[in-house]
Amino acid sequence: MKREDLTKLRLELAKFVGEVLKDHAEQIWSDELWQIEATDESGLILFVMHVSASDAPATRRLVPATPAGV
Repeated sequence: MKREDLTKLRLELAKFVGEVLKDHAEQIWSDELWQIEATDESGLILFVMHVSASDAPATRRLVPATPAGV
């Protein structure tokens, strides 16, 4: 794969993650790690992006926990 194609793929992965965050904002706050992988045609993983969100200690007692499955 050409360097330009890899750069384009990285940008597309970032845009995709942005859309996932926008469309599933409530689920992001379930204190779980999300992992999104970009692969080539053969299934070789080329890029991995990790997304996590958690309440800081200062707000944990103030913000209600997100119910499982939301």
